[in-house]
Amino acid sequence: MIAFRQKINGMGTTLVASLKSYNNAIFAFMQAKSRNLKETTNAALKLVPGVIKKPSVVGRWFIGSYWFYIAVIVAVLLMNTWVYSAVNSALNKIYPPQVHKKMFGLATHATQDPRIEWQRNLIMGVFWIGAGGFNIYVLLLCLPRVVRKATAKAREREAAADTMVTIKPSESIMLYSKALKLAVDSDHESALKNKIESLDNAIRSGSMEISPSMPSASPEKQRTGTVVLNTNEFNEKP
Repeated sequence: MIAFRQKINGMGTTLVASLKSYNNAIFAFMQAKSRNLKETTNAALKLVPGVIKKPSVVGRWFIGSYWFYIAVIVAVLLMNTWVYSAVNSALNKIYPPQVHKKMFGLATHATQDPRIEWQRNLIMGVFWIGAGGFNIYVLLLCLPRVVRKATAKAREREAAADTMVTIKPSESIMLYSKALKLAVDSDHESALKNKIESLDNAIRSGSMEISPSMPSASPEKQRTGTVVLNTNEFNEKP
């Protein structure tokens, strides 16, 4: 009997220790998620001023934020089904139907309390505002991921433009301009602007060499640039 009690006590002690460990793990997980959510929110708020100036990034933000659309669909479904039914049920319990007796009590007629309608509209309006605020918050949380993708695309276009600066400078400027539309970071934006400006000045001043494989648009551009000639052309006699 004593051994059985000791065994039961040991099992109880183990169970209590397991529950404490489980609670501590849940608490640590919730703390980590809360800290991560706070950091993501702060990062997203810092990105908003730079993103607003970039229509291309704004478009990617609204198109690529699939969690926002999921939240909107879930909110609309819940508001029109479960929340609406719960509000109606609660108001009907608070304000029961008014029973009117007719024909000396032989016939009864129940009518809804007039206070239910305007209070239901008020409560549902508050719920809709809350759901809209939550959806906007979800959209805000999607911003850092969209900006990371846009920045990666801008770096990719910038790298492609760097490889063809001396070969096709006009296409390099075009790629730099496309990268600039996706650059949110101020330092990256300034670097792209400097590259575009320096390359454009080099083309205008004629210091940029024109490759034989890149035909020029007009004779004037051929005269302003430094034409690279093949060695065979020097050996040919007029």
